Amino acid sequence: MITKHRNTVYTMGAMALTTPFNRFTSASRNAMLAHHLEQMVPPKHSDIPRTMTGFENQLEAFNITMPVDGTIISVHYKFRRGLDQYAIKENPCITIIFQCQETGTYDTLDITTYHSKHKVYGVKYKISPIVRQLKPGVTIGKGTILAQSPNVKEGGIYTSGLSCNVTNLSLPGTIEDGYVVSKSFCERGSLLELPSVVGSFGKKLYPLNTYGDEYNFKAYPEIGEKIRDDGLVFAFREYNPLFDAIEMTNKSLMQIDMIHDFRIYGAAGATVYDIIVESGIGESNAKRNTPPGMAIQSERYINHLREYYNEIIATYDTLHRRDKNINVSPRLTQLITRAYADQPNNVKTKSSTGGKVRRLYKGIPLDEYRVEIKCARENPLGMGSKLTGLFGDKGVITAIKDDCDMPMDSDGNVADVVKFAKSAVARMNPGQFVDQYSGAAARDMSKWVRSNYDKIPLSDIWNRLLNFYEAAAPTIFDSLSTHYLNDTDKINHINSIIQSGIYLYISPDSECLDDVSEYVRNIDAVIKPTYGPVTYKDSSGKFVTTKDKVFIGIQQIIILEKTDQHPMAASSGILQHHGLLAGTNKITRNGHPSKVQTVKVFSETEVRLYLATMGPIMGKALAMANNPDAHKAVVRALIHTSTPTNMDTVDDYTLGNSRPIIFMSSTLEAFGLGINTGISQIGK
Repeated sequence: MITKHRNTVYTMGAMALTTPFNRFTSASRNAMLAHHLEQMVPPKHSDIPRTMTGFENQLEAFNITMPVDGTIISVHYKFRRGLDQYAIKENPCITIIFQCQETGTYDTLDITTYHSKHKVYGVKYKISPIVRQLKPGVTIGKGTILAQSPNVKEGGIYTSGLSCNVTNLSLPGTIEDGYVVSKSFCERGSLLELPSVVGSFGKKLYPLNTYGDEYNFKAYPEIGEKIRDDGLVFAFREYNPLFDAIEMTNKSLMQIDMIHDFRIYGAAGATVYDIIVESGIGESNAKRNTPPGMAIQSERYINHLREYYNEIIATYDTLHRRDKNINVSPRLTQLITRAYADQPNNVKTKSSTGGKVRRLYKGIPLDEYRVEIKCARENPLGMGSKLTGLFGDKGVITAIKDDCDMPMDSDGNVADVVKFAKSAVARMNPGQFVDQYSGAAARDMSKWVRSNYDKIPLSDIWNRLLNFYEAAAPTIFDSLSTHYLNDTDKINHINSIIQSGIYLYISPDSECLDDVSEYVRNIDAVIKPTYGPVTYKDSSGKFVTTKDKVFIGIQQIIILEKTDQHPMAASSGILQHHGLLAGTNKITRNGHPSKVQTVKVFSETEVRLYLATMGPIMGKALAMANNPDAHKAVVRALIHTSTPTNMDTVDDYTLGNSRPIIFMSSTLEAFGLGINTGISQIGK
């Protein structure tokens, strides 16, 4: 049972809302925690904290709810679903137009499948069953939840972390803020990535058949499909009148030239959930360049979206005919504006001067087709992921072990996270020990209830529970003593413990925490959490048992946003002519660690000239400069080789008669010229 509780100790500050043991954390660590909460990313499988402050259910606004009491006017699906070949497998957005019963204003609301306010991570909403029943004339009450974040649990409690078994040991991996974690912890802490990839074609480039077959042309994956294992999303080829006859055959369109074709990558294995296609065709008098058949897929998404917008315009026209003074909200006005802008040269929006409206993207006229692929991928935690508790006790994952290799105590409790034993003392945030202790006591008390439920009288179980609550969480004790008086209420509460365990509610200003030693002694008088040697597998692969007693307690762990496992940026920065680091531009903007597309080092023309002149040596040099995997291979080879200055596996480039050299040589021979590919000549 969670209730709002007024905090009477104002000097604690906002951090007291995160944990009731905030008073045992130094001011500097509390300030650090404030910054960590700004970087927090909720995991896909989050848990309700075992010890709460009463503030958790005041964060439940991460939902799509009905803003007013309203009557549904119309329901619109962004993409039409069905079984025919032109239907879309999944619909990413449902738009409802409704009228406020109190003011008569017409408004709109989007019910989306995915949601994100972060540059990389987001959540997949749980769509309420009531959405399937929405139709014109249905009345929806204010506050009705239409879609909900998976991090909002039963009772409206917003969860942002993982409840874990945590222990403190001096292992090699825990030195210098290191966290040793289990594989199951990494899976539970998986984050949902929501990256997007954009590709344009038509005027200078045409798409390749990257996802289709010999009979079906698909330039990119459909909604509901996954991105290829190599991460390739788009592949484009430049128009070339000399070679189009052989490079545009069905077979050639499925063969990607990794050197000359322009490729755009995304998150490998990610599932596509939305596709936005915009077209600049028809907004100028220029002849269409995209070859026939290559735009069927893109036109299908354009037609679906156009049908969606036409339905919205039709609904607005119907309402406007009924009432010329119709009151429309700003949000619905924006939607109607987008609907009209979808066909800027339609007779309904065409200017009286007879001119044409041209679409621009960042001030540049839109290409014939601009495709944005939005996808989702679950990304488990890995080496280097940054974690923290609620006490500024941040750390980085330095080792991931099998669950069976993690420390285990005599009661079978297995640690999910291992931290450095002395860090809490050095950082003056020992509140984490009290947090772990209270959580472990609640865990072991829950075990006792389960094991004795059918063995001893209900009254004995209830009395010991009350004694535990009186020692660990007096507010719960007061509530149960006052309201849970009949056997039915007592049995229901005990059954909830058997099913989900004990959750403690402790106010940050509770008097029971004024003396920590007395707090621990009072709990020990009811139940003593397991405290003894633990067994784990050490770095040599042998199972060892500690000589000293070790405590495995429960603590809430949150995950910070510095967790990307696929950095693509090179460690060497681009410099200005004065030697200072250059700013981000259109070439280097993909160098951010969250981007999958590699940094473009050379332009297309430069690459062709270098390859034609120098052959394979330049191709491999380009791969080294632009390929993160090649960087890793070089570093790995340098570390492992006994002769780092004489490495055949890295710097052995053999010149030969490459295709670019043969082509360029044949062309220059007509003018009486030739290319010498010898190493000494190239060196000169």
